[in-house]
Amino acid sequence: NLNAARRHLQKALEAGPPTARVLEHLGDVQHALGNDGAARKYWQRALDQDADRASLRKKLSDGPSS
Repeated sequence: NLNAARRHLQKALEAGPPTARVLEHLGDVQHALGNDGAARKYWQRALDQDADRASLRKKLSDGPSS
């Protein structure tokens, strides 16, 4: 269930410093829910933390444009 995943990831985000992995997964869930603007924001935040994540660069270049 995507909404349950979103809630779980939000709790992880609130529990401590955000990690690139949690931010990327939040972006993935937001994208799957159709929230493309939120997805891009999470992916960009994750990339800002870990510029070596090729998966994030691909999602941002190929993914939603809003």
